[in-house]
Formats: sequence, C-alpha cells, structure tokens
Amino acid sequence: MKQKSKGRTPKETAKKIVQLLLGLVLVVLGVLALVYPEMLLLLVSLCIMIYGAGTLITWLGRRKTGTGSGWSLAIALSSIGAGLGLLLGKTIGGIALQIVLIILAVWLMSAGVLEVIGAIMYRKAMTTADLGIQAPGSMQSLILGIAMVVAGLLCLLCPLLIVSLSELLLVIAMFVSGARLVVASFSSDALTKEA
Repeated sequence: MKQKSKGRTPKETAKKIVQLLLGLVLVVLGVLALVYPEMLLLLVSLCIMIYGAGTLITWLGRRKTGTGSGWSLAIALSSIGAGLGLLLGKTIGGIALQIVLIILAVWLMSAGVLEVIGAIMYRKAMTTADLGIQAPGSMQSLILGIAMVVAGLLCLLCPLLIVSLSELLLVIAMFVSGARLVVASFSSDALTKEA
C-alpha cells in the first residue's frame, strides 16, 4: 500500500488557507451581526455567499479524491445565488420582509436537503473507496442540513417567530458554518491517502 507524503501541494495548501479564512470570516460576521443588527440583511447576504464559496472550495477538493458530488456543487451555486439575490434586492430599493423570508426559507430548505444528500453520498463514497478512514465532516453536514431544513420550514410556517429570533438564529448559523469550514480546513488531510 503506497501513501503520499504528508506534505501538501501549494494548491492544496492554498485551498486549506482559503477554507480557514472563509470560516473565520463567517464567525466574525456573526459577531458583527450581534453588534450591528441594522446591518443584518447585508451580513446575511455576505454569509450565504461565503458559505457557498466555502462549499465550492470543499467540492473542488473532494472532486480530486472522487468523493465530490454534484450535490455539493448545487449547494454552493444555490447559496451564492441566494446571497446575491438578497444583496441585489436590498441595493435596488429594498425587499419586503415577506420576500426576504421566502428567499431565506427556500434557500435554507434546498441547501439543507442538498447538505443531507451530500453527506450521505460522501459517506457512501468514502466507504466504497475503502480509504480506512471515517468520513470527516459527513456527520456535521448531516446535522447542519437537518437544522437548515427545520429553519426553512419555520421561516414559512412561523414568520413572526423567525423575525423575532432571526438575529440569534442567523448568528448561530454563521458560527456553525464558520466553525465547520475551520474544522474542514484542518481535518481532510486523511483524504489524500491512497488505497
């Protein structure tokens, strides 16, 4: 059984650094959302786009090992699109609260379902590849996906509750997504092993 050396290529190192930075930025934006609640929509838009960028980077890294699925790419692109939609809607003349909640609900539910499917597919791919490692991040992706679907349903079914809890929920989502990216930037070294 042949293994690659423990060193990373410059390209892999750059991806890890970007992933780490994106995670840290999400955590910082979560703090800013607490400190400056009037900027919440702008910060949420940025966070959704950063989440999408981080997911895209993760997908690019997993694609090399044969474990990157189209689901991860779909999450990344839909997240970037939803973030841009919120950002552009705000700058063009404001978005009514109902439209913001609908955009957030649709994004949360679709990204959540895609996270769950991606986690299951990733775990299956890792098991099939028989790399002798646990699928890092698959459990976090599964939990995050379920939480996103529940939050999306709450946006549609209990909009007044979501409005009153939105800052707290969005800050928690920023922290969880940021922490997930930070953990992923350190944990996927085992994926470079060859069977």
